[in-house]
Formats: sequence, structure tokens, C-alpha cells
Amino acid sequence: MLFGPRPNVLGPFLGRLANEGEDYLLHDGGGQPLHAVRYEDQWSLEADGLGYSLQRAQETGPVGDPDDWIGNHPTPGSAIPSGFAPLILDHPMDLSVAPGEMAVFSIATFGTHPITYKWWHGGMMIHEETINSHFSFLIVPDASIGDVGNYHVTVSNDTLSALGEPALMSQSATFGLATDDDFDRLADEWELLHGLNPGDPSDAQSDLDHDGYSALEEARAGTDPNDAQSYLRIAELAVEDGVTIKFDAAAGRSYTVEFSDTGLTWQTLVRLPVQRESTRLEVTDANGVPARLYRLAIP
Repeated sequence: MLFGPRPNVLGPFLGRLANEGEDYLLHDGGGQPLHAVRYEDQWSLEADGLGYSLQRAQETGPVGDPDDWIGNHPTPGSAIPSGFAPLILDHPMDLSVAPGEMAVFSIATFGTHPITYKWWHGGMMIHEETINSHFSFLIVPDASIGDVGNYHVTVSNDTLSALGEPALMSQSATFGLATDDDFDRLADEWELLHGLNPGDPSDAQSDLDHDGYSALEEARAGTDPNDAQSYLRIAELAVEDGVTIKFDAAAGRSYTVEFSDTGLTWQTLVRLPVQRESTRLEVTDANGVPARLYRLAIP
């Protein structure tokens, strides 16, 4: 705990800041109370599990309300820089695809925009972008042997630079090529799992469940080519305070939700990072109206 323009380090704090209710008191050296604030599950989001420290929002001014405190990067005895330094919330995932197929890596972060992402393949930086987004993507459009290896991302922003801290580095993700003996862009393992012939290139265009999607399209979407109810689709639209789009996402896939007010031109509503597990996702369009059209795309 730090207090004053040239503070001494006080502590360590031995209590437990609990959601059920907690009184936070700061006394001077003579035991006189300086500040008091009570929390009841009103912690700053950034300091509630994301790794930031709890600090006064202003050097002078009120301190008796939870809104008078913020979560920010630890700053022992120095001025608080504006904004929040980045944190990595989800790292790139290992993956493999058949030769010639698209591979998608993603990273999810938290922090003040803009954020700079640098993607590395081995020791070589292959992509850099500074964007107002907590997601960054690396797309390998036509995977080949030269793309095999390890990938990672470094993440930084102005706040991190002001603190004199180096860029954050993500965990490394390994990319490999799956075996595809018949060169139909379907991994042999996937074909065997779903009753297809890894020696027959024509079955990539088959539609075993007659849902209108080929085996290749289902493999790309992560759906089941033997289940007519399993294909890339929006499962439900809910109209309340905008429009909420609900769909079933497959593990290892990234999705783009697009919208159109005319049916002729489409715009991106949101692009979602690669999913670690199969789950039902919900995306809300705050400006959505019942007449607006929506669709899913990969990535």
C-alpha cells in the first residue's frame, strides 16, 4: 500500500478483499484514520482478477466511494500513467491444417487503445499492426511446409511504454501440416473420423447428410458432415435492446458476424478469436433492428 508524494511502502496487507463486503481503512503513523471505503462486490474490473493494483482515481479528492478508486498498473511511488497497460487474456492456440488450407491464429487482450501487435514466426517478425481492438489475427491463407513452426505475439501500448516496461510476449503456438494423401484438402484423420475415404479426392465435394454443404465446407466450419442439423448457421436472433445473434461455435474456429441492411452489401459487426472449446456464443448488435440481415463467415 502506498500513500503520499514520497511514500514509504506500508504493508503487506494481510486481509482478504472479499465480495461479501470489506472495509478498507488507512491510518497515519499515529493511528488516526486517513481514508475509509467499503466495498460490496464493487471492485474495479481491472483489479478484480486481471492483475492490476487498486489505486486512487485522483491524487487528491474523495476516497470514500468505490468509484474513487481504479485498477491500474502497479506504480510504486511514481505518477500513474494515463490508460491501462495491456494484459493477454487468451494466447494463440496450437493447430494443424491440411496443405493448402487456411490457418488462423488469434490473441485476445485487455488494455487502452491503440494496441500494437507484432506476430513472429520463429525469430522473424511477419506482421505488425497498431489497432483499436482487443483482438488480433494472423491468417496463413495457403498453408505449406514453409509455414510450419512456432508462432508468438508481442503486445504493447503507450501506457506500457510510459512505464518503461517491455512488450508482453504471448505463449508460443505450434503449427503443423496434417497428412492429406489424396490432396483434397481434407486431413486424413478427419476423413477417417467421419467415414470418408482418405484415398478418394472426390469425396471432398460430397454431401453425405444432404444439408447443402460439402464435406470440405463442413471441415472448415468444424461441423459434422453426417448430421443434417450440423452446419454453419445462426441458431437464434433475439430482439431486445438491439439484436442478439446466437450460434454454435466449434473449437479451433474463428468467426466473423456480418450484417446488411440491403442484402446487397455486407459489413463486419465483430470478428471473434479462435475458440478453445465448442460452445454457444452470443453477439449483440446494439444498433440492430428486426429488418437487418445477419450471417456468419469463417474466419
